Amino acid sequence: MSYNEKIKTCAWRAGTVMSMNSDTQKTLYKIGCAKHVVQGDLEGLVFGWVKVVAHVSKGYQMTIDDYLNDIDGRHLIHVFTGQAPSQFTAPYKQRLKAADEKFMASTTETVGCIWGVCNEKKHHWSRSANWYYYRKPIIGNSELTLE
Repeated sequence: MSYNEKIKTCAWRAGTVMSMNSDTQKTLYKIGCAKHVVQGDLEGLVFGWVKVVAHVSKGYQMTIDDYLNDIDGRHLIHVFTGQAPSQFTAPYKQRLKAADEKFMASTTETVGCIWGVCNEKKHHWSRSANWYYYRKPIIGNSELTLE
């Protein structure tokens, strides 16, 4: 089945048909994102990041796996700001900038990548380009706040 045929039918994971109208949704589907991420589109990614930052600023109480997943959401935004700059309009940029500033104030730099050296090398992440992978909450459960 071709990629276009998959996009047209889109019966996967939950077994329901879903329409995808944006290039962002098509790309999210293609790279294997969960259905709710695909349906949320770029707006959902930005809104999700704002929610994550609110949790981090109050003291992140979820697990390290949840944190890694949440930070991956920020990485998806990073990917799409490069791939689909025309979809990343001023309101998105403003919300993202405010959330990123709050995240920086609520986190501290880590010694290394939160995903580990192997993933850092495999995905070519760097502290400057992928800064969110090199930060941990100042306040949170001990699993996250310890180095």
